[in-house]
Amino acid sequence: MFYPPIILIHRGDSFYLAHTIAQARSSNPESRLILLGDRSNSFYLGVEHHRYEDYFDEAREFAKLFTYEYFPNYQYPWILFCHQKYFALRDFVGAQGIDKFLLIDSDVMIYEPVEPYFDYYRDYRMTLSASSTPSAQAAFALVNDSTVINDLSAAYNRLFSDSP
Repeated sequence: MFYPPIILIHRGDSFYLAHTIAQARSSNPESRLILLGDRSNSFYLGVEHHRYEDYFDEAREFAKLFTYEYFPNYQYPWILFCHQKYFALRDFVGAQGIDKFLLIDSDVMIYEPVEPYFDYYRDYRMTLSASSTPSAQAAFALVNDSTVINDLSAAYNRLFSDSP
């Protein structure tokens, strides 16, 4: 049986991270649980920790392109990281040879096994979640073809390269 890896990407050591990791491990004990994190969150048990900084070269290049107009300035680092994490994710899954995985935000809880969803959505490269129409987000994103993350990273580069 296929047990998809579950990947979280998080900067810092937020109070809820331990709960997210514990719940993902509890509901999907056979899945590889991966945290792309930093030094401050490298101590959790039940999760395979990798430093996102090891996969951040192109994310740093993207930061040179990124423009920011619609949020208060204090949110700049967080909004930038929300985009940069896909570059790190792309390079990480490529280095690890991971093609299918579940990407969850570090504040999303999983309460059931996720492998049935991969078969149900087998014809889709990636799913997104939405909190309301017409928004879409990757808070809970099933990836059936990791090349979609390449495409997303390229789209970010094109989008911000064309900015005035």
